[in-house]
Amino acid sequence: MDQVRWLEPPRPLHRPAALVAFSGWGDAGEASTDALEPFLRREAIEVATIDPDEFFDFQMRRPTMRNDGAARDVEWPGIAFHVVAFPERDVVVVRGEEPNFAWKKLAAVMGSVLTTLGVTEIVTMGAYVGHVVHTLPVPIVATAVNKQTILRTGLMPSDYEGPTGIVGVLNSLLDTAGFDVMSVWAAVPHYLSSQPYLPGAVALGEKAGELLDLDWEDWDFRDAAASYRHAVDLMVEDDDDLVDYVRRVEAELADDTPSSNLVAEIERYLKDG
Repeated sequence: MDQVRWLEPPRPLHRPAALVAFSGWGDAGEASTDALEPFLRREAIEVATIDPDEFFDFQMRRPTMRNDGAARDVEWPGIAFHVVAFPERDVVVVRGEEPNFAWKKLAAVMGSVLTTLGVTEIVTMGAYVGHVVHTLPVPIVATAVNKQTILRTGLMPSDYEGPTGIVGVLNSLLDTAGFDVMSVWAAVPHYLSSQPYLPGAVALGEKAGELLDLDWEDWDFRDAAASYRHAVDLMVEDDDDLVDYVRRVEAELADDTPSSNLVAEIERYLKDG
C-alpha cells in the first residue's frame, strides 16, 4: 500500500504477535503508550511507518522541528511498527497517535502490514480514569472480541455500546479481518490522570506479556514505578482533602472490585469522553 513506508524488508518472524497502543483519548496517564517502553528497549527494530497525510489534521497535531546540530528535520505525528525479539516469539510493537481521519482505511492499512509480518494475534491496550487510588494494585480489565478467543483464554467478552476511540475501532475491524484480538485496560486515579502514571504502564505491560506468553522482566521500569508511588505518597501527605479521599476509596475497595464494576467504569469513561 502507498500509505506504508517499509524501512526494513519484511522477513519471516517467529510466532509473531502484535502489541498496539495509541496516545490521546483512551490513554489516561499515558499508561498504555508508556507500557510499550520496556518492549521497545529490547533492541527494537523499526520496520515500517504509516504516512500521516491521510490520517492526521496537522493544524491539530502540528509537526515539530528537530535540530541535531548537523541538520534540521520535521518530525510528523504518525504510527510506527517495531519488531522486538523474545525467546518465546517475536512481537510487533505498534505505537502511534490517535488519528483524525479515515479510521476504517487506517485499520485496513494496519491489517495489511500485520498480515505481511505474519501476525495473527493482537493485544491492544488502553487506560481510563477510574474510581481508584495509587495505594492499591492497578485494576486491569482484559477482554476478547470473538467467541473462540474468549473460550481459549477465559477472558471476558466485550459487549460495550457507545462512543469509542481508535482502539475500539481496531478491535472490531481487525477481528472482522480475521485477527485474534484481545484488549487490556488499566484504571488510573483521577488526581494523577494528567501526568504519566507509571504504575498503570507496568500493570498493562505485565498483563500484555502474560497474554502473549512472554517471560520477561523490566526491573528498571518497576523500580521507576515504585519511586513514582513514593513521590505521590509525599505529595498526598500535604493535601488533607486528598488524604481523606484516598482513605475513603481504600475503604470502599477493601474487597476485590468485581470485574463487572470495572467494565461499567470503562463504559462511563468512554461515554463521557
